[in-house]
Amino acid sequence: MLETQRRETFILNEVFALERLGTPLHIFSIKEPGPAPVHPKVSQVRAKLTRLSAARGWKSALGPSLRLISKHPVRFFRTLLEAWRHRASSGGRRFCQAVSLADQLEREPVAHFHAHFANAPAVVAMFVHTLTGIPYTFTAHAKDIYVKTSPELLGAEIERAEAVVTCTEYNRQYLLSRFSSRCDGKLRRIYHGLDLSEFDFSWPHGSDGEPPVILSVARLVEKKGLSLLIAAAGILSRRGKHIQVEIIGDGSLRPALEAQAAESGLRSRVRWRRTETGTGSPTCCSKPWPAARRWYQPQFRGFRSLLSPGRTGFLFLPKIPCCWP
Repeated sequence: MLETQRRETFILNEVFALERLGTPLHIFSIKEPGPAPVHPKVSQVRAKLTRLSAARGWKSALGPSLRLISKHPVRFFRTLLEAWRHRASSGGRRFCQAVSLADQLEREPVAHFHAHFANAPAVVAMFVHTLTGIPYTFTAHAKDIYVKTSPELLGAEIERAEAVVTCTEYNRQYLLSRFSSRCDGKLRRIYHGLDLSEFDFSWPHGSDGEPPVILSVARLVEKKGLSLLIAAAGILSRRGKHIQVEIIGDGSLRPALEAQAAESGLRSRVRWRRTETGTGSPTCCSKPWPAARRWYQPQFRGFRSLLSPGRTGFLFLPKIPCCWP
């Protein structure tokens, strides 16, 4: 169960791994894919794809609802009541999708659901579980834990799931601290894996004459701190350090950031590239990690599991560009 037929590399890698194992898959997407770039390997996925984006209103769910009421009236009204309790989190919309999906599963049964992201996909999976009894698990990542899902809803999802996966130790500790009585041994931390054979990397030679590259892969929005990166690059330039900055990403702040680079005398030292694939942080950091000589990260707790300070990188105070080593 996915929010869209998404481009996140970590989800795609899981799908490929399961297909290599011979596991039959059926992907359900609850939203239409947007205009964002699509990972080039998506076309290699063999699993059947069903989009539930059209089943978000009562009209589309009316027929499936009547059929489910005739077969499982108690389950139906129990799920409807729960959707009403979570109506502030689009419970009604997700209920309609779950009803349509549960009706479809009467004809095309599945043995288990796994939802990526604790917000809409896990809500639909939980409602389908209540309607049909089909067990589910889900993976919780980042904004879906801390921003997009209310604590009440997240607790209900965890309590009814067979297992819950998260991708960082910080997330695991946070979920345990908030929902320890509901986790009941079912919470697992599984890092996003990498196939290192896909990386072509060699250590740079000291005599090649090329300046060191500061690479940033991020959306060009305020919270990513690109203005601080450019400010820090300006400080290094004024100190006589010959560097090259490469920024990969798109966003509303690009004109302002380009102007800042020009005002700082960095026009020739900052290269801009548009993003091809995207994901969240710190996942975006773990992907190019094997090809980096040294990492510089703000002292956010989620990054401490990614590097060894002083050995593979450095942690610095956030929002202070002059404190870079």
